[in-house]
Amino acid sequence: GSEMCIRDRAGMIWNELQEKFRTLREVFETYKQSGLDQDIHVNEIVRNIKIPLNETNNPLVRSCLEMKTFNIVNGVAMKIFPQDLACLLGTDTLAIVPIVCEHRCVGLLLADNLINQKPIDEEDVRKLHVYANLASQSIERSRLYLSLEEKIADLDEAYKALKESRDKLVQAERLSALGE
Repeated sequence: GSEMCIRDRAGMIWNELQEKFRTLREVFETYKQSGLDQDIHVNEIVRNIKIPLNETNNPLVRSCLEMKTFNIVNGVAMKIFPQDLACLLGTDTLAIVPIVCEHRCVGLLLADNLINQKPIDEEDVRKLHVYANLASQSIERSRLYLSLEEKIADLDEAYKALKESRDKLVQAERLSALGE
């Protein structure tokens, strides 16, 4: 059906990319320059994933709560992956890696084999852990930067208030001296 057609087309694109580019950086640069970096379809899928955290049998929730990685193969048949989520993602074979900052899960990295149909092996999962660690470091740096900006703004406000108080005090002392 149409899923097979999408899979075949994605496989062809994947093969073209492998022939055309030597490095991942070249792929990203070309993709960015093409103006296609707004991946509408993937963003739409992500927006439609809504899972209550009390669904503790859901592997996405479990990965987040337990901060544990899962490498799931044929999850629907194995009764460990919800059918509706598999339909939304287009697969029930995927790796789920938590993105952890400050000892809490702030997101999940999902990788499937829908395009290349190759098994997701332990080396792939290890690479995903590297990406998840980089993402968590970036998120943490961003949070620290925002926190630093807030503290600088607070210090600036305190400095302005102190300067105003000083100016008022100097003015009061001048008026006092004039009175004398």
